Amino acid sequence: MKTTDTDTTAAAPAPAARAVPAPSAASVMLQGNCERRYIDPTFDAGFKRLFGQEASKELLRDFLNSILPPERQIASLFFRNSERKGASNYERDIVIDLACVTPAGETFIVEMQRVRQKYFLNRIVFYVCEAIRSQDPRLDASLEGAEDKRTEAEIEADIYKLAPVYFVGILNFLCDGIDPQGNPRWFKEEVLIRNIGLYDQNGEPVSNLMQYTLVQMPRFTKTESELVTHTDKWLYFLKHLKSFGDIPGILREPVFEQAFHTAEVAAMTPDERWDYLHARDSVFLSEGVRAQGILEAKAEVRAELTAKLAEVEAAAAAELAAAAAKAEQEKLDMARQMKSKGLSAADIAEITGLTHAEIAAL
Repeated sequence: MKTTDTDTTAAAPAPAARAVPAPSAASVMLQGNCERRYIDPTFDAGFKRLFGQEASKELLRDFLNSILPPERQIASLFFRNSERKGASNYERDIVIDLACVTPAGETFIVEMQRVRQKYFLNRIVFYVCEAIRSQDPRLDASLEGAEDKRTEAEIEADIYKLAPVYFVGILNFLCDGIDPQGNPRWFKEEVLIRNIGLYDQNGEPVSNLMQYTLVQMPRFTKTESELVTHTDKWLYFLKHLKSFGDIPGILREPVFEQAFHTAEVAAMTPDERWDYLHARDSVFLSEGVRAQGILEAKAEVRAELTAKLAEVEAAAAAELAAAAAKAEQEKLDMARQMKSKGLSAADIAEITGLTHAEIAAL
């Protein structure tokens, strides 16, 4: 394999403008109880919320096109199952952040990697190889027992008629390579986006079957005033999203306005919001944060749950109060009718439970 560097000065075209719906009243209410306005996309749950919904396909396509080489631009895509069960008890399950396929059959595996992981490069090579292997029609259970009229030569040829698989990783750390002895080593070039593929000793491409694009976020240090390309804007958005209080002027473009709305905590339903906070807390714990950090994370989740329960209780109390007021009004209307028909105050009081003073005031 050989790595190549991407020129990030070429801007990818943004998708056509689309209307961004205004937040509902419930969303505004939820926002008031949230510490941050926008999700943290460096967590799996936040990343999938931003890019993994059917309504977010154009966001994902636009983002990928901003970081992929010109020859690998995506015209359209659709999501596929991001979980694959092991074929046997000895084969582990594979769970990735996002997986999508183009109409041409190309597979894109997209991951946000928050922390450095031992054998990270080995893992992503394994994932890509598994995605290539899964294209073998002999592994398709739905074809078992079906009549195949092809010749053996045609069947053999189709087994190796494979579509490319591309891995795209957004890394919150600097990625190291491996020396000839298999030991970790730092790449010499300090690049933001590293493209890795299959090349020969002269740097000529051998195959496009597997390609890797790794975005090293610690190398992105541009400020808002330094943003030039569409790539710059996307990386700035991802790096600082959780800290934004409002949409920066330079990101006032349809694609980013849609991304901000998708990432807004207030746009979540109460259940979605709770799931996000729970997933975020799980990541805190799995990363082994300091004891104080764990307590703070737990306290935040408890506070969120308490606020959610208080909202439910307040809504229930308001509903009961409204029902009581309606019943009281119906009682007064009935007493007024009885009085107009000549019933005595004593009879009206006995039937309705109203006091003589309340009846006299009707």
